Amino acid sequence: MNVQVISATVYVSDVMSFVRSLQQVQAGCNVTIQALDADLVAGAEHILFAAEKAIRSWESGKPIANDLGMEILLYASGKKQINKALDMGLHVGNNRVAFIIVSDSPSVVEKAVSQVVALVEETGGITDVGCEGGNKSQFAGIFGYSEDKKERLQSFFDITDLELEAAGEEKLCDLVLERVAMVDVMK
Repeated sequence: MNVQVISATVYVSDVMSFVRSLQQVQAGCNVTIQALDADLVAGAEHILFAAEKAIRSWESGKPIANDLGMEILLYASGKKQINKALDMGLHVGNNRVAFIIVSDSPSVVEKAVSQVVALVEETGGITDVGCEGGNKSQFAGIFGYSEDKKERLQSFFDITDLELEAAGEEKLCDLVLERVAMVDVMK
C-alpha cells in the first residue's frame, strides 16, 4: 500500500460538507482518505504507524471498523470506540489537519493528493505535501510541540504527568505510539 500524508491549515465552516467533498475525491480516485486534527497528532511517526497498523488489520481480515479510513482513525486515536475516536476528527473553525491518503497505486495516490490540495486551497487553506514513509522532518511545523499541544495530547491519550515525567517529555510521541499499539490488544 502507498501512504501519503498532507498537512494543512484550513477553515471548516461545515464539517459534513467538507467531509462530503473529501468523500467525492475518495470515490473519484478510489483511495482511502482520513482527516485528523493535527493538534492531536504526536508527529509523522504517529500517523505512519497508525496507518501501517490499520492496513495490516484490514488486510488480515480482522479489522475493528468496516472502512479502512475509520480503521486508521481508530488506530491513530488509540481508541477502540468510534465515538471516542471521532474526537480526533475535524471541527468547525480553524483546523490544523493531517490528511492520510492510501491506495495500492502510487499514481492514484498522487492524483488524490492534487485534488485534496485543490480542495484545501479552494477554502483558503494552505498545504504541505510530503511524508511518504520517510521524510518526516518537513512536518515539524504542524506536528511540532507547544505546551498547549502537549497538554492536549496528554489529555486525549490519557498520559499522566507522572508517566511523562518518568519517560521524559521528549518521549511523548513514544507514549502515544504505545496507545496506538494497544488498540490491537483491546480488539
